[in-house]
Amino acid sequence: MLEKLEEFEKKYEELTDQLSDPQLLADQQRYAKAAKQHRDLEEIVAKYREFKALEQGIKDTRELLDAEDDPEMLGMARAELIDLEARRDHVEEDLKLLLVPKDPTTKRTLYWKSVPGPEGTRPRCLPRR
Repeated sequence: MLEKLEEFEKKYEELTDQLSDPQLLADQQRYAKAAKQHRDLEEIVAKYREFKALEQGIKDTRELLDAEDDPEMLGMARAELIDLEARRDHVEEDLKLLLVPKDPTTKRTLYWKSVPGPEGTRPRCLPRR
């Protein structure tokens, strides 16, 4: 998953550079296509960058825990670590949802939901609203 997100981030940066290119601005069709790709990647890249920042914060807090002797600082660092890990897990779940392919006919994300049926509960693919 992380390799795919790295690719998305790299593509996003390339598109950002391309969007400021005067030659691309002259060709409105190519510009519109690049702008749409950029827009589609924007939310995923922002969430991925948040994930990376949380990962770095967790790493830094763990290093502080290893080096610190003050009990009060240790307690604050442990609380911070718990908070960072919970936030990271939440952002990771958000990233997984963002990576679910969008329905090409509606441009909305699809998701699976268990729905009751005549033979019992069964999974069904529904568009996200």
